[in-house]
Amino acid sequence: MKDIDKILSGSDKIKSAISDVNNKILSIKRQVEDNKNVSDTCDNIIDANKKIIRELSNGNDLVKKLEDRKNEYRQGYTYYKDAYDELFPKADALRDENGKLKNENENLKNENEKTNQLNKSQEERLKKLGTAYNSLEFSLMSAQNDRSRLGNEAMKLGQEVYDLKNELNRKNKEIQRINDELAAAREPPPVKVSVTNDDEEEPGIKVKKISIEGKKYLLNKQTNDVYDYDIYKANEEEVLIGKYNPKTNKITMKKSSKK
Repeated sequence: MKDIDKILSGSDKIKSAISDVNNKILSIKRQVEDNKNVSDTCDNIIDANKKIIRELSNGNDLVKKLEDRKNEYRQGYTYYKDAYDELFPKADALRDENGKLKNENENLKNENEKTNQLNKSQEERLKKLGTAYNSLEFSLMSAQNDRSRLGNEAMKLGQEVYDLKNELNRKNKEIQRINDELAAAREPPPVKVSVTNDDEEEPGIKVKKISIEGKKYLLNKQTNDVYDYDIYKANEEEVLIGKYNPKTNKITMKKSSKK
């Protein structure tokens, strides 16, 4: 920048000196206007000096333009240098990656050659398998026919199994019903009771109160049926709960009844 300032300053001094020369020449021209040759010479010198001044002015403009361009180039250089500094490590990494890719490419070429050799051997093998395939296709058609036949048989067997299953379920239900009847007919474990001497009778049925393990019940003296005492006292409902055996002094409780 200092060099540019010097150039511009020197150019201004030259233009000033040329202007002074032109003024002196104009003064001389006025003094010798009666001499045409001298006057023409002075005009030529003045024109030449003006041209020099214009060229110097253009030169100054050119210097400024060059300086501006230099600044632009400097800014561009800084930008690209920063970009270069940023991309240089990436470029190194890419070069390393490129080297790896080259190695992998070589490996792939080798593998490709091996694959081509295998493909050739496979083609030969496929030719051999072609004949075997035709034979197997015929066998497959036969097997499909057999499978269709077996499928129909399987459907028939499935229907038979279904019918047998329904029959089995029916038999199981019948067996369960018989078991329920047997369970209902089977006597529960005997319950020891103590008959009280209380001959108090309740209205409605000929009964007397008996105590079984501290709990009161009603006993029909004619039928030996045993009724729930608490329910009868509450709402006079006769709820049969078992049968009293005077010989064994035991009560056979009715199934699903409460003591």
